[in-house]
Amino acid sequence: MKLTNQNITDSISKIEKAFPDHLKTRLMAEEILLNFRDRFSSEAEYSLTIRKLLGTGRITIRAEGEEYDPITEDAGSEFSILNNLLVQEENKPAYHYRRGVNEVFFYCRKKKRPGYRAGN
Repeated sequence: MKLTNQNITDSISKIEKAFPDHLKTRLMAEEILLNFRDRFSSEAEYSLTIRKLLGTGRITIRAEGEEYDPITEDAGSEFSILNNLLVQEENKPAYHYRRGVNEVFFYCRKKKRPGYRAGN
């Protein structure tokens, strides 16, 4: 898909349907896609993969182009705040660059029930 506003909106809608309780994750995915668009243009290709296994989801965003880490490079204050919030929830995004493809992925874990402790 191309990094157009419509495709980005569609991708965020897919994430919202898959993980309705993960607002911060959706916002982070949107910021990553917008950072890729700003860096590579709206004509650049990207892909979104959403997988779920045993209550844990994985979101992977891939964009072709030169090496660019949208998590650490040119991160604005809103992006830094979101990243810190996800780190606190153990959903920190990770970045890799291989064979001309930038890849960002993060996990969506089930939220723990309040007052729940394992072993009780």
